[in-house]
Amino acid sequence: MLSTNARTGGYALTTAASGSGANRSLTGLSPNTTYLLTGWAKVANAGENLAIGVKGFGSTETYTNIATTSYTQAAVVFTSGSANTTATVYCWKNSGGSGAGYCDDLAVEPLASAANAVTNPGYETGALTPRTQSTGTASGVVASNARTGTYALRRQELGRNRDLPAELDDVLRTAAHLLHHGRRHHLGRDLLLQELRLRGGPLRRPHPDQAPLTRRPIPGRKT
Repeated sequence: MLSTNARTGGYALTTAASGSGANRSLTGLSPNTTYLLTGWAKVANAGENLAIGVKGFGSTETYTNIATTSYTQAAVVFTSGSANTTATVYCWKNSGGSGAGYCDDLAVEPLASAANAVTNPGYETGALTPRTQSTGTASGVVASNARTGTYALRRQELGRNRDLPAELDDVLRTAAHLLHHGRRHHLGRDLLLQELRLRGGPLRRPHPDQAPLTRRPIPGRKT
């Protein structure tokens, strides 16, 4: 325990760089009861893994890995066995790293219901249904990179070199022309607004000191 890198309070658990951590035994659990383990963790080096998990509760050990350099919450659902009233929770820095790991604010609480309210949560139907694809993305369900099961959602933003709408293509080409000739001020802002409208993105209010933005025709296009 160190008095640095705490998320709340004055102390946090700090692990060594590789193959290090701490366990804590839980007692007084009820058999055949579903619990939620939560905790906050971070690592010194991005991409290295630190696990918050639980074992010894009458079923398969389960955990969540954290690989971020700022505190991120981990959540693990587990159900005690028919004769189990104890479990062990842990914070563990996996082998092979070169930086420390940190854990803080762990908690375990019973859940009234283990039912998942999300339909098709693991995309195991092989389709997005009942979800719909977000505007400006090329999301799809793929039979690869799944954490569990067979399928996972792959989210991919539409790049500027792929499947651009004709209107947006015109905007980008015109913006490049204006930049080349040094005309950037009002026209550049107008073109940005047009691009945001085409993408369906948010429009910000102009600063009070700015002149109102007016929509101008794109050079070379008929209106």
